[in-house]
Amino acid sequence: MSNDTTTLLTNLALELNSALRRVKSLQAQISEINHFIDENGLRNDFLSLARSNQCLELLDNTLNFKRKINA
Repeated sequence: MSNDTTTLLTNLALELNSALRRVKSLQAQISEINHFIDENGLRNDFLSLARSNQCLELLDNTLNFKRKINA
């Protein structure tokens, strides 16, 4: 295997390892948030807020689409 190939594979392995650590960190944060939501009985409030935000995002996307068409 050439030095260039070895270097590329090493860099790829390092990037993959870094990405995996980041994913594990994000999973831990999500788990903490879920625990807090459940511990404080906020699941229904959280889902309601998520639905509201989704509706707002859909409305915003629709308005932006209409602006692009009218421009």
